[in-house]
Amino acid sequence: MAWGLAAVASRHIAAIAIVCSGAFVAVAGLRGRVTGLGVQGAGLRVHYRAKPSVFVSWASLRAVHSPGGPFGAWRLDTVWGPVRLMPSDLLGHDDVLRTIVQRSVLTFDGRVWRTARVHPGRL
Repeated sequence: MAWGLAAVASRHIAAIAIVCSGAFVAVAGLRGRVTGLGVQGAGLRVHYRAKPSVFVSWASLRAVHSPGGPFGAWRLDTVWGPVRLMPSDLLGHDDVLRTIVQRSVLTFDGRVWRTARVHPGRL
C-alpha cells in the first residue's frame, strides 16, 4: 500500500490498483486478526477482532498443516473448511498445537498431521 501511495504521488496509472489491493489486504488482515484461543472440552474456540468466533471440535478436525513458508499460516482442516492460524497467533499459546494433535488423535505422516477417522461425505 505504501508503494502504491508513492506511485500515486508520481502519477503512475497502476497506482490506483496497487493502493486498492493494499487497502483490501490491510482491512482483511485487521478484521480476521485472531485475538484469542480457548481450548475447551470438546474443541478449540478461535476469537477474531471483527468476525464471529469459530469453534473447531476435535471430532471435526481432519488434518493440521504447518506453514508452507515464512509468511504462511498453520491450517486446521475441518469437515466444514479450513481455519488458519498465523504463527504470531500462537505466541503465548505454545501448548495449543500439541493439545490439538492429542485431543483430535492425529498422527504424523511425514508432512501433515492427519486423522485416521472416516468422515461421512468427505474424501
